[in-house]
Amino acid sequence: MKNRYLPLIFLICLHLFFLMNLQFTAWPEMLSYPDDNASFRLDFISNK
Repeated sequence: MKNRYLPLIFLICLHLFFLMNLQFTAWPEMLSYPDDNASFRLDFISNK
Protein backbone atom coordinates (compact mmCIF):
# COMPACT_ATOMS: atom_id res chain seq x y z
CA MET A 1 0.00 0.00 0.00
CA LYS A 2 1.39 3.37 -1.01
CA ASN A 3 1.71 6.03 1.59
CA ARG A 4 -0.76 8.70 0.58
CA TYR A 5 0.46 11.16 3.20
CA LEU A 6 3.99 11.35 1.83
CA PRO A 7 3.30 14.33 -0.51
CA LEU A 8 1.56 16.15 2.34
CA ILE A 9 4.51 15.60 4.67
CA PHE A 10 6.86 16.76 1.93
CA LEU A 11 4.86 19.94 1.37
CA ILE A 12 4.74 20.69 5.10
CA CYS A 13 8.50 20.24 5.40
CA LEU A 14 9.08 22.44 2.36
CA HIS A 15 6.77 25.09 3.79
CA LEU A 16 8.61 25.03 7.13
CA PHE A 17 11.93 25.29 5.30
CA PHE A 18 10.79 28.43 3.50
CA LEU A 19 9.35 29.89 6.71
CA MET A 20 12.62 29.43 8.54
CA ASN A 21 14.61 31.01 5.71
CA LEU A 22 12.39 34.06 5.26
CA GLN A 23 13.93 37.36 6.23
CA PHE A 24 11.36 39.90 7.28
CA THR A 25 12.21 43.46 6.38
CA ALA A 26 10.66 45.05 9.49
CA TRP A 27 12.38 43.00 12.19
CA PRO A 28 14.90 45.70 13.23
CA GLU A 29 12.09 48.21 13.71
CA MET A 30 9.99 45.71 15.61
CA LEU A 31 12.85 44.76 17.92
CA SER A 32 14.25 48.21 18.57
CA TYR A 33 11.00 50.17 18.89
CA PRO A 34 10.14 49.61 22.60
CA ASP A 35 13.12 51.53 23.96
CA ASP A 36 11.84 51.43 27.56
CA ASN A 37 12.43 47.70 27.76
CA ALA A 38 16.17 47.05 27.77
CA SER A 39 15.76 43.41 26.73
CA PHE A 40 14.37 44.43 23.34
CA ARG A 41 17.06 47.00 22.57
CA LEU A 42 19.83 45.74 20.34
CA ASP A 43 23.11 47.62 20.43
CA PHE A 44 23.89 47.19 16.75
CA ILE A 45 20.50 48.62 15.75
CA SER A 46 20.01 51.52 18.16
CA ASN A 47 23.46 53.04 18.53
CA LYS A 48 22.96 54.94 21.77
